Amino acid sequence: METHNPDMICIVETWLCDDILNSEIALPGYQLYRRDRNRHGGGVLIYVKDHFVCSILPSADNLEIITVSVCYGSSKVFISLFYRPPNSSSQIFDDLFLYLQSLNVGSFCNYILLGDFNVNFCNQSHPFYSKLYSIFESFCLSQIVTDHTHLGPNGTTSMIDLIATSSPSLLQSCETIPPLANSDHMGLLLQSQWRQTRQPRGGSTRYIWLYKHADWHKAHELIEGTNWDSLLVDDVNISWENWMKHFLEIMAECIPQRLLPNRRNLPWLSKSLVQLMRRRNMLFSQAKRSGKRLDVEKYKHIRNRVVAQLRRAKSSFLKNLNPRGNSKRFWSAVKHLNKKHDSIPVLKHGSVTANTNKEKAEMLNSFFSTCFNSAFPPLSPSNVHTATTCEV
Repeated sequence: METHNPDMICIVETWLCDDILNSEIALPGYQLYRRDRNRHGGGVLIYVKDHFVCSILPSADNLEIITVSVCYGSSKVFISLFYRPPNSSSQIFDDLFLYLQSLNVGSFCNYILLGDFNVNFCNQSHPFYSKLYSIFESFCLSQIVTDHTHLGPNGTTSMIDLIATSSPSLLQSCETIPPLANSDHMGLLLQSQWRQTRQPRGGSTRYIWLYKHADWHKAHELIEGTNWDSLLVDDVNISWENWMKHFLEIMAECIPQRLLPNRRNLPWLSKSLVQLMRRRNMLFSQAKRSGKRLDVEKYKHIRNRVVAQLRRAKSSFLKNLNPRGNSKRFWSAVKHLNKKHDSIPVLKHGSVTANTNKEKAEMLNSFFSTCFNSAFPPLSPSNVHTATTCEV
């Protein structure tokens, strides 16, 4: 903590229990969130600096996992810290998938799933590799650890401590650091720059009606008490507008609404695949309500179909992507895959730096005017070299 001064510290295998108080493991300047097993193993713990506003999300009884939301200014980051015991079965990955889906992590702008998975991600023949990989792919998470993180008793190395994030483009660095005490696990140091939440632009949001929470009795009374004849005039178009406006006002008063941002679908997502994903979500809700084994098996079958078809659709789309054919489609896909929609970054030319849009425009205008304005002498090789070192 004193060496790196991190905003967050995540620890697995804490070996804590209820007998150990928070005051005994407190770090100055940090708030802590913990989920214990016992003194003989397991347990996860997250420290977050005091000046961040945090909240803990629901956990799962059958998993050693803890999820915390942290507010970074106008941004919010969700972190799930997970520990998988080495002797656990493959069922734990099904439980992890259901847990992440119950949190709806696919809707989080900045999400990180990290911890000790006890699956060597360098070995694709590992029996649980495909299970873990499908979870990352289902929730559009990118695994960013590249070095070995565990030292075996015979000098063997493996990569079982992983970090999967929904925003790999914001990653600044991810490196291993020496183990704590006599641990055989390397530490991981992650640096990332979280994007700020943008104000919604025109046309980028939509309202949805929450029919489940509607007051239909009140709506019936308002409709019955309306003099509809007073809305009618000689012009049928005006009559229709009056009727529709008044009817929607009644509905808006009796049915709650929610403002949601419009999300662009994946460019390789077909209509049939969208319908299959809706069926998957419906079966998930049904299985969650009933808890019956048959409903869970139906959901898993559709879920596996969705994952397989998503892989094939993405692979086929990227294989047929040709920048010389449909260039608009190509760059739209590149922009989507990068998940980075920032405006022009800070420009620097010589000793001058442009930060605002106006300064950037003036710098670019000044630069290109020296290249194409006939009033200026031709640029010498040295000038050309100087002019082309405009840094971004």
